[in-house]
Amino acid sequence: MRLALKRIRTIHKLKKYIHLKTILTDEVFIELKSVFAASGKLRDIQVQQDLLTAYSSDMNCPFFTLSDFFIEKEKCAVEFFNKTIGDINFDADITLQTENDEKGSQSENTDAVTEILDYIKYKIRVIQKLLFGTDDEEKVHEIRKHVKQLFYVLQFLKDYFPGSLLDDYDLEGIVAIGDHLGSWHDRQVLKDQVVEFLNENGDDFIAGNIEYQILLFVLEDEKLKILKGLDVKLFLEIINLRVLLGESITVGRNAGKLLLTG
Repeated sequence: MRLALKRIRTIHKLKKYIHLKTILTDEVFIELKSVFAASGKLRDIQVQQDLLTAYSSDMNCPFFTLSDFFIEKEKCAVEFFNKTIGDINFDADITLQTENDEKGSQSENTDAVTEILDYIKYKIRVIQKLLFGTDDEEKVHEIRKHVKQLFYVLQFLKDYFPGSLLDDYDLEGIVAIGDHLGSWHDRQVLKDQVVEFLNENGDDFIAGNIEYQILLFVLEDEKLKILKGLDVKLFLEIINLRVLLGESITVGRNAGKLLLTG
């Protein structure tokens, strides 16, 4: 469901960006965003529980108290998700429009493929700038978001507009990068939850349960390992895309970072 919502959100944004007719009203889009957010909270807790089970096995430590903490959070997330979708009257509220009231219909002479390619170039430029900040976790979160959006737009282009400049582009590279960024994100969220859990339990609990501090070190170490070399892989993927797009590029370095110009 979340994957479907991600695609809907990305393509809706793409269509508005290139002035292509959309079928979602703004009201429906807002409701879908609320479902996406609520399901995200539930998804994160469920992923954290799976990860904790794996770490419990690897570290030979049950983490019973943290597991109970997650069980309670999952109950709250389920209630919130059910309330969110329960507040939506799908029969009455989910109506589609046949014209884009805000932007107007696309002109018959407008080249949709050209505009989609321009949007892809825009996303590439955004990612290129963010690659200079991979030491900043917020920047990594932004890279992850834009890489996912880039993938969905590329997939949309290949599925619905065959014969474009990117017809020969293999999506597997960007998929692999997105999966690695997703693994990094899952461990970052688990780390944040462990910190929240420890803060709630106080210094005495932390002093008597050193395994939780060890878990935090393990999570940070794995995050660094996941990101190692990922910026280079993404950099090479961008070069591949730009070459296919027919752009002239120059590769250099700036402050130890690979740099694309042209």
